[in-house]
Amino acid sequence: MKTKLFITLLFLVYSSAAFSQSPLYMKGRDDFNKENYEAAYEKFNKIIEEYVYTYSVPKQSEIYYRRAYCLYKLNKDEELILSDLQKSMEIAFMMNSLELYCKVATQTSPGFIEDLTFTEIQEKNGYLSFLISIVYAKSANQYDHFKSFEYLEKAFQLGYKDKDKVLAHSNLFNKIDFKKYIYLINTYDIVEDKYSLLIKHYVEKQINNWQAKGKFEKTVDYRKRVNVESREKMIDYYTQHYIDSVGAVAYNLEFTKNEYDADNEVFKIIFSELNEIYLPVPIGEARAFDSNFKNLLYTNQKFTLYNNKFELIHLDIVNPINDKIYSYDSKDIPEFTSNQLVLNFDDVNIELSSTPVNRPNNESVTKIVVGKSDVDMNIPVSKTGRTNTYALIIGNEDYQSYQTNLSAEQNVEFAVNDAKMFQEYCNKTLGIPQENIIFETNIGVVRMKQVFNQISSVIKNLNGEAEVIIYYAGHGHPDEVTKEPYLIPVDVSSNSLELAINLKDVYNQLTEYPSKKVVIFLDACFTGGGRELGLLASRGVKIKPKENILTGNLVVFSASSGNQSALPYFDKGHGMFTYYLLKKLQETSGRVSLGSLDEYLHQNVSVKSSIINNREQNPHTNISKSISESWVSWEL
Repeated sequence: MKTKLFITLLFLVYSSAAFSQSPLYMKGRDDFNKENYEAAYEKFNKIIEEYVYTYSVPKQSEIYYRRAYCLYKLNKDEELILSDLQKSMEIAFMMNSLELYCKVATQTSPGFIEDLTFTEIQEKNGYLSFLISIVYAKSANQYDHFKSFEYLEKAFQLGYKDKDKVLAHSNLFNKIDFKKYIYLINTYDIVEDKYSLLIKHYVEKQINNWQAKGKFEKTVDYRKRVNVESREKMIDYYTQHYIDSVGAVAYNLEFTKNEYDADNEVFKIIFSELNEIYLPVPIGEARAFDSNFKNLLYTNQKFTLYNNKFELIHLDIVNPINDKIYSYDSKDIPEFTSNQLVLNFDDVNIELSSTPVNRPNNESVTKIVVGKSDVDMNIPVSKTGRTNTYALIIGNEDYQSYQTNLSAEQNVEFAVNDAKMFQEYCNKTLGIPQENIIFETNIGVVRMKQVFNQISSVIKNLNGEAEVIIYYAGHGHPDEVTKEPYLIPVDVSSNSLELAINLKDVYNQLTEYPSKKVVIFLDACFTGGGRELGLLASRGVKIKPKENILTGNLVVFSASSGNQSALPYFDKGHGMFTYYLLKKLQETSGRVSLGSLDEYLHQNVSVKSSIINNREQNPHTNISKSISESWVSWEL
């Protein structure tokens, strides 16, 4: 209580220079300055009893404040102190000087406001709460903006409805969440036509600044710059600028679904909060656009405002997988036809045979597993978080959609499910926060380079404290001359390796800056083969890739060795290597050393691949020489 009182007393100290120079008052002030609080109290008490009304209203307020301060220093009854402080505040309130008090008090800290004990003053009028809201809105702190919203709502609840002052403070609708701001002025009927008033206020302010004559501007130049025509153009410009700015803040451009008219080659895109748009996309690019629908980027959005409702009038959409840009403009609406099939056929007639079917003497049973794999369920959940651990997870499965010369068999079976489930184990079992995980599927070369740059930047900025896990499921490929292994983005041909991701460059990038450890899992082979046909299967060629020499705290687990392929485990819906990686994490709840994980993968993948796929697949682990003695005891 003492601390709050002291802060509240400081809240009123601004007016100390406002007193007259009367001898009696000066005597009290001198005693006050000499910390003779007993004598000072008597003098201020005398002034209040006999002379207080001869002073101006601000001075009366300060006299009560000073007497309260003396009582505080003398450890007097708190009720007496509060009584004087309340009297001081009520006098200030009477003369409408609370805004000045708020400004002075918050020069040191907005937190002073929260220690006010005079809630009855706030209850008389919401003006004080409104002023407090402005103080918090001016802060750069997000928490203060939340406090600003609370006090603004309290002001409205207390009946404060001065719309001119509400609209005059741009910080309120620039820093408070715009939707919350609109909600408040709607709920409490502060303004009738909310957007028109906000736009008018903004445009008037900008136009007044624009049409002011410059200090060093010649009259002839001013008249050329400011005229009826140019003024109208600037009004239109600032109006559109404000609408676009508000629209960008108030609406999240979340795509919900789309339809494609293949005949007219147009997508109809439906948003969660805005009008649908019609976007021309050539049929040759439509499949890539649709498969990457949730990852599309939007830019250059423009809005119109009709009956207080925002609608998109322009939008550029970028597909990061191939860097194609598609533009929507409300002035150019293409034809779009939704297909509703009407099937006119005869009724289906079924003729049942009366002839018995010949059956074999011996009947065998094949077990077909349908549904989720055992490692896709019952995923252990860690109780601890790992804030300095980061993961980059990539699953490249669909190559055919981006390279027309490939067949569906040359896709990487189950790669997306592999990546998805490894992400869940990283988050739930290893305790890596979701915001620390970069998860991508079916990405092209541009995006692949971006995500490797991102994870490299994380390592750099954590100054040796980072722990990083990299997972890649997809095609790999060797250079036929140098034998260098490459990761293959979905939009890069095996004949254009200069565009692919050199694995040696990835290793160098990840060890450029120090880290605690970097662990890489590669469910890919680099021979030209793959889970199905691979990228070179049509030529029947396999190449033994060169093994990279590693540096730093780097461990690489590869799905296969030499010129072997990385094979699928069809019954489990995963790559053989990934299935046993996930199985070990499931069995150990993520508490596994790299040495024991290495042994487990070698034993299980090698044996099961021979039995199930009738082909050899021996996982291989590559490590840096500098950690040859220590890596086996590291925990994943």
